[in-house]
Amino acid sequence: MIINTSFSKKELINIIVLFELNTNVSELNDLDKNQIKCLLKDYLEQIDSDEEFFENDLYIDDKKELINYLENFNQNKITINQKNNIIKISKEILWFIKNKRFIFFNDYQDLFNKCNEISQYGDIPSVFKAIKKINDNNFFEDKIKINITPKKIYELYQKKINNIEKNSIKKIYNTNKFVIKFD
Repeated sequence: MIINTSFSKKELINIIVLFELNTNVSELNDLDKNQIKCLLKDYLEQIDSDEEFFENDLYIDDKKELINYLENFNQNKITINQKNNIIKISKEILWFIKNKRFIFFNDYQDLFNKCNEISQYGDIPSVFKAIKKINDNNFFEDKIKINITPKKIYELYQKKINNIEKNSIKKIYNTNKFVIKFD
């Protein structure tokens, strides 16, 4: 397992504390980032693969999800400039899907490279929408995998549940007539 370099020392310490892998925070603060990575890897090797975590802010349920989260790019670490550029690319992809013209891209290979480039930022709604539409329209033989954090997956699930509940409520309208008299 290789922990992605986009995670800061503080974030790695917070993950260790959040999942109660080590309760001595002051000891962790004295270590450097590489030592904390090694420590975190050791903790993860000691955990059973079928052991589930308690409810947490990251919405990570088990060891497999935690490892997947640590191996992927930390989506909370992008600057405003980078985010604006990513949104611009996703809007260009959406425009291409709608119009089927290569104005922003040279060819399908360029489009595929841009899609792969932004797919690691799946928590941004326009990226999620663009990659989902690219996959739905079968522009490429291989589907592009959208990288979404467990927290965002949970939020999307809750939104879907709320929409189902909202649509299933029956509206009853009373058609009786009322007459109001004023003296």
